[in-house]
Amino acid sequence: MTRYGRLWQTQWPRAAAALASGIAMTALGACAGSGGMSGGTSGGRLSAGDFVAADASESVHIANAGTDPSAGIRTIGPEEASAGVDDVRVIVGGPSPAPAAGGGRQSSSERIARDARDPNRAASVVLVDSMVGQINGRPVYASEFLRPMDSRLRAEARTMSPIEWRRSAQRQIRAALLERMRDEILLAEFESTLDQQQRMGVIAFVQGLREDLIRENFGSEELARRRLLEEEGMTLDEKIRTQRDRELIRAQVRRALGDRAYVSWREVRLQFERDIDRYTPPGRATLRMIQVRTRDTARMERVRAALAEGAAFADVASRDSDFNPTNGGRYEITINAPTFREGVIFSDEALNAQARALEVGETTEPFEWNDSTVWLHLESYDRPPASTLYEEQLAIFADLRSRRLSEEEFRYFTRLFARSSVSDVDDMERRLMVIAEQRYLGEQGR
Repeated sequence: MTRYGRLWQTQWPRAAAALASGIAMTALGACAGSGGMSGGTSGGRLSAGDFVAADASESVHIANAGTDPSAGIRTIGPEEASAGVDDVRVIVGGPSPAPAAGGGRQSSSERIARDARDPNRAASVVLVDSMVGQINGRPVYASEFLRPMDSRLRAEARTMSPIEWRRSAQRQIRAALLERMRDEILLAEFESTLDQQQRMGVIAFVQGLREDLIRENFGSEELARRRLLEEEGMTLDEKIRTQRDRELIRAQVRRALGDRAYVSWREVRLQFERDIDRYTPPGRATLRMIQVRTRDTARMERVRAALAEGAAFADVASRDSDFNPTNGGRYEITINAPTFREGVIFSDEALNAQARALEVGETTEPFEWNDSTVWLHLESYDRPPASTLYEEQLAIFADLRSRRLSEEEFRYFTRLFARSSVSDVDDMERRLMVIAEQRYLGEQGR
């Protein structure tokens, strides 16, 4: 095991948990629609077997093209460089120019043209980009890593306090670092499963991506390049590589986890039965109560007479009840039991027993309760119909499948990262933060 692998042993459980964040659901989303409850992987997406070509000899990898390596990197002279530097990428060429008199910044093409006119100047410096770690043997360079978030970090450095900026930058760097680790390791795992013919198929697939992008830009490669740079800040090769990597990662996740996402009909039915209360909405009852002190015989007789004559219960309660006369003795309650008669309507058992015996529209005979005489009236009881298994089966299936995928994804990443070669995560994050602070906060003089 390499030193990176040993360092990683203390880091992978936390990183695996952070990365088990739903990538499998994205990759396998199309399968649920076409495969029913089987969790199968059939569909129009890619798998290792899809990458087949008759014959080819190119490498599967696309070179990192279009990156300006001099963006925000430290510049030293040849004498200092010859004294010895570690973990660096050395690029012979012109340094980033000082701002022009008009405040503008020269483009990469302008710098190249300038250095072509002055070859001695181009050879007089070297550009050094710090390597902050490795993922499966592939170096991670600071400038290349920070470039996608460059504009955001630079803008935040102008508007945030240093403490707020560091907190935001750390979140962004950690998320991007874990995403890079996940993608690199999954890509390496996918490529390790391909035979030679399938590797050639990847090349054909990449060529198809290039042709599609050019076709979308009226068949002009130059127009495609310009539009990507203007709209997405990416070169054509970077866009192709991003699309390629996304599809290969999805293919690997489908291959590794698809068969483990099986959910049977029996599991769906059992889950529905376990959660039956969830699919049985509660009822809502409205009662009215007239409460009169038993010793107040005159008022009791007035209530008896009014009810016997057919007066509205609410009107009588508003006039003579000690209980909530303002609202006509109104009492509302949510019934969580399957039926009204099984519900807990009042906490007092005597009142509860009287209320349970009612049907909608009925009124109890007067009964003694503590030192009062009480009448109860059930005005309404509404209960929405319960959901059926037929109505809920797809939602239950999706929930079970999502949970199963999350569990399998965590176990898969744990095994995968345990045998991978990755530099210490915290160390890479610290080094990236130091470089980011020097680059972005340093520009603001903080």
